Amino acid sequence: MITVTKPDSKKVQDFCVNHEDIDLFVVEEAPAIPPGYFTLMDEVMTAAFNLKCNMDSSGLVLPFGGKKMLFLGDQAQLPPVGGPAVYDDGSIVPECQAARRETK
Repeated sequence: MITVTKPDSKKVQDFCVNHEDIDLFVVEEAPAIPPGYFTLMDEVMTAAFNLKCNMDSSGLVLPFGGKKMLFLGDQAQLPPVGGPAVYDDGSIVPECQAARRETK
């Protein structure tokens, strides 16, 4: 079941009130976050901070509600649990998977 993040939901309103004065959001260990979480962050922040659906110069809705985002992390570390890495295009087999032994 797909849920839609609505601007009038209590959680979105609370998030907006608690974070409206923040100009820059810093996300540590970003490479360890599955892509779906970035989508969720974008949806919630857009619902909270971009109620009028303001657009950039090319006509696209501003990502993350128009807030500044700083993503930090080391791509050489372990991939996220339960999903692919944001930077993974599927062409590289992680070393741990290539060396995996069969269990008996």
